[in-house]
Amino acid sequence: LQVNPRFSTASKTVSRPAVASATDDDDLDS
Repeated sequence: LQVNPRFSTASKTVSRPAVASATDDDDLDS
């Protein structure tokens, strides 16, 4: 998940599913 900079947040948010975290990060970056 750390391939993209946005996934830095996803990696920190382990409590959430990877897919959900990726979606949230996309919304924040957009």
